[in-house]
Amino acid sequence: MNSKKFGLFIGVTIVVLLLAIYANQKQQADLQSNVAGQALYPQLSKQLNDVNEVVVESSAGLVNIHRNGERWLVKQRNDYPADMGKLKQVILGLADMKLIEAKTQRSESYSKLGIEEPMEENSKNLRVILKSGENELASIIIGNERSGSGGASQSRYVRKSGDAQSWLVKTDIAIDKEAQHWLDDTLANIKAERTRSIQYKQADGKSMTITKNQFDAKDYSVLALPKDKEINSQSTVNNLATALQSLTLQDVVPATAAKTDSKPNSTEIQTYDGLVIRINSYLQDGQTLNIFEANFDANARIAETDENKDKLKSADDVKKEAEALQAQWQPWAYVLSSTNINKLNKKLADISRDIKK
Repeated sequence: MNSKKFGLFIGVTIVVLLLAIYANQKQQADLQSNVAGQALYPQLSKQLNDVNEVVVESSAGLVNIHRNGERWLVKQRNDYPADMGKLKQVILGLADMKLIEAKTQRSESYSKLGIEEPMEENSKNLRVILKSGENELASIIIGNERSGSGGASQSRYVRKSGDAQSWLVKTDIAIDKEAQHWLDDTLANIKAERTRSIQYKQADGKSMTITKNQFDAKDYSVLALPKDKEINSQSTVNNLATALQSLTLQDVVPATAAKTDSKPNSTEIQTYDGLVIRINSYLQDGQTLNIFEANFDANARIAETDENKDKLKSADDVKKEAEALQAQWQPWAYVLSSTNINKLNKKLADISRDIKK
């Protein structure tokens, strides 16, 4: 090829390349102007009642939350009830996603935005799938937040599964990868003012009891406190009565998985209105499994007076409460935070000291 023809070839190539670049830029500009503000899944808001399964897929594995009647259950935790608030937030969050602008279609650039396939090794992103039966109503890879000024991000990079086109969308959605974080973590909420006594019994047989026999008394006392001991502070003892107040779980296993042939640490909490809660704590494979029981004991109920009758639950209400708690707890052994374990397993040495002579 002579220099004249070669020069012509180069010129044509440059023109074709410039035209391709222009066409791509025009296509992107047209795409931007046509989609900004539109929903990523326009039909999803009309299909919310059809969703009966949510799947989260990541390098950590799969999480399946499925609907069974009016309940939502976490498959990877033996169908333990799911956190309805978190589930609703995710489903509505996907339906509310609004497009801001189109981003790359080049697969080699996906990792920069966190929208590569989530099952790839070391991938930090995830895929969320909303299903109705076998049909997928939405399947989306949730990528990185777009960093911006002034605090919390309100936008993320996303890509629909199987689609080369990626997007920046308006959303503040946050999705957990681990199954335990999808659990309804509420265990109990027994107000401290209801607590009459707590007995702590260690596996070695040592025990301690705190009590406040008078309903309107201010402070709890330690029964049979040795004469050479004094409590560290009254507030420390009083705070023990909050053990079942806003109590939450970290994880859960079937009760049958707990090895109950060894002696546990045990705690019994009695309320003024006759509710009795027992917790047996077993150390197993480096973690503590806690088995809860709830009963109504008429003999543990104090006599009603004009002063306390409006503050005590009725016997029938406490019976129903105990039955509901027992139905919730009976099939399971619970893993608690170290803070909650410490509240439920106390020794005299934890709250007392030697009297200085």
